[in-house]
Amino acid sequence: MNMRHTHTNPAPTAVIADAFDDIRTLIHKNLQDALPGWKFIETSTAKETVEKCTTLQPDVIVAEASFPDGNGFEVVERIRVSVPHAQIYLVGAFDSGAIRRAAERTGCAAFINKGRIHEELIPLLRERFPTDH
Repeated sequence: MNMRHTHTNPAPTAVIADAFDDIRTLIHKNLQDALPGWKFIETSTAKETVEKCTTLQPDVIVAEASFPDGNGFEVVERIRVSVPHAQIYLVGAFDSGAIRRAAERTGCAAFINKGRIHEELIPLLRERFPTDH
């Protein structure tokens, strides 16, 4: 049995939370292509997101600003208590200074417009979680 350790730090884990399957899948694919080796988990409701994050203790959470069963700001506040180490990025289709300030107040690392995942989110994740490849 080969017990050789190949990584000193485990690959980061990220939860991608969005109520819309096609958007969630697109964000997942974009992040997976840009961040090889990362582990991604998808959720589609506020309740499921809080439960999975509490159980899995991910390094990163990319959460939609609104869900059918709650808003993203409430989700962030609940996750912040149970997963204080996580970098939380709130994403949304609409961008405004008010939304960005509210995201900061709830403890998000940043608010990212969904149309700017490549330009904003991926560089932030690469900077905060550097890899050796």
